[in-house]
Amino acid sequence: MKNRTFGMLAASVLMIGLGTTNGLAQTKTYQFAIEATDGNRITGFLLQDAKVEKDAPLAILMHGIGGTTLHWLAEDNVTGGDDITADLVKRGYRVVGLDARSHGVRKDDIHPLKRLEELRANRPDPYLAMINGTMGDYDALLEDVKGKFGQPIG
Repeated sequence: MKNRTFGMLAASVLMIGLGTTNGLAQTKTYQFAIEATDGNRITGFLLQDAKVEKDAPLAILMHGIGGTTLHWLAEDNVTGGDDITADLVKRGYRVVGLDARSHGVRKDDIHPLKRLEELRANRPDPYLAMINGTMGDYDALLEDVKGKFGQPIG
């Protein structure tokens, strides 16, 4: 399931074009919190056009190491995360983002880059725990979405 989940995330990001948009003017933003299988709290956002169809496709976005969901929302983001989000919404997608474990509002006692340093020093356990926990969170997110919207296509 984890490989399938990662493939769906990568495919969601690859489906978009590289064009820019005029922002998220007609967009509704919803925050959510669901519980992971290990009891951890998963927080994130759902964006959709105010007129989106009930069965609109879903794009799930994943930020990079040291990033946060703000990458997908912050206006004039140097890497274009906001343009990607706006383009998906314009195309009729519901867009979901969540903070990976140890990132954004889910920060803990070990910074993500410190975990990466430990990995490079042949001490992989903290990094692997963060990655495995995050992948489990995406699985929980997909299960939650399936429960609310039915089986995803693809």
